[in-house]
Amino acid sequence: MQYVVSSRYGERDKANISIVGIIITYILFKFLFSFDSDWGILFGIIIVLIIAGLCIAHYVDSLWRSFPALAKSMDSFLDFLSPKDPEEAFTLLKTYAVSGILVLTFSLIGPWFVFEVDWKHSFNDYYYDDEYGYNYDTKYGLWSVKSIVYDYSDWGEYTTTIETDSYNDNNGFQNRQEVASKTSNIIISAMGLWIFSALVFLYFISNRLSNTNPRIEKLTKIKRIQEGISLFSEKLERLKHRGIDITSLGQAVEEIEKSRNSLEFKASVSKSISVFAYALSGVCVISMGIAVFTCIQFGGTWVDAMHSENGGDDGICTQCSLVDSFTGSSYDSSGTSSGTYHFTSYWGGGWGRQIILWLGTLTVFGILHNSLALLKLSKTSILQIAILEKTVNGFSMPEL
Repeated sequence: MQYVVSSRYGERDKANISIVGIIITYILFKFLFSFDSDWGILFGIIIVLIIAGLCIAHYVDSLWRSFPALAKSMDSFLDFLSPKDPEEAFTLLKTYAVSGILVLTFSLIGPWFVFEVDWKHSFNDYYYDDEYGYNYDTKYGLWSVKSIVYDYSDWGEYTTTIETDSYNDNNGFQNRQEVASKTSNIIISAMGLWIFSALVFLYFISNRLSNTNPRIEKLTKIKRIQEGISLFSEKLERLKHRGIDITSLGQAVEEIEKSRNSLEFKASVSKSISVFAYALSGVCVISMGIAVFTCIQFGGTWVDAMHSENGGDDGICTQCSLVDSFTGSSYDSSGTSSGTYHFTSYWGGGWGRQIILWLGTLTVFGILHNSLALLKLSKTSILQIAILEKTVNGFSMPEL
């Protein structure tokens, strides 16, 4: 495990911080840059710069002087990402497991292929500035296709017509529906495998860890009591050698004698969690690996499906004739009496597919890293318990 040192709170888990940082950055960029206006994009850039500035200020400790409450919250979050005992590592492991379920769930409802067309009007008279806008968007999901048409009443002013149809409701989509249906079935199967393995293996890990911290606390408490008794016994011996009357301490001695049985502690064999941690990591890698492979395969089969449906039941499919690769663009123009309309088409993967490739992969890295962290920290706890049990059980009650 790699750590970065914090001047205020000690070690930080660099791997967890990097993984979560990339995830947050990806989600932030996807959200902020999804705005259609220049103002929205500018607002997103400002937000990103503010967050970057706060991170830099926190790193150099100047944030504590200006915004101590915010700095404390950031430190608490970094502490959460830097587990110090098995329970904290297990909490992070559960968090990544839930994140994987969310990624696969949202991928089922998001678009997997997007086709967008923009336009620009260049006037013959250079006195007028160019006009530009959106023509239409088509977002293909795994169960339906969403069409957005932009109707302009004037430049910069438009209304949108949104229509969502199931593949079953349209002719000419049979091949694309087949590809989407197979993809959704595989993703659902991968999600089912992920959920089942997470529930089973996290339960067994939790069962193994449930007694770790309480056992350490109880052993530590008994050890301190034993140390106190030994110290008290030494003081009594010194008082006796000096000839000082210790009859007034008789009640304290009786209480210590009564507590003899409570100081006994039965040794136990701490069970390892390595089998379940490795099993959870392995199944999660397989589950997300299936989903990632499906995303890659979708890129090729979807293009073939569109080509095979060009000129289907609904007539000529303009999009199908343009799409020659999973990601690309096309340009066309049309002359008018006032100038020229330029149409640019863009197509590629939608966010439903992208979150598996990005967030799903990062989630698996989080599972692997924190499984190893959990194993390392649990071994340390098991060793600590063994040392405490040896110390506690080796204690002999002194004669008082």
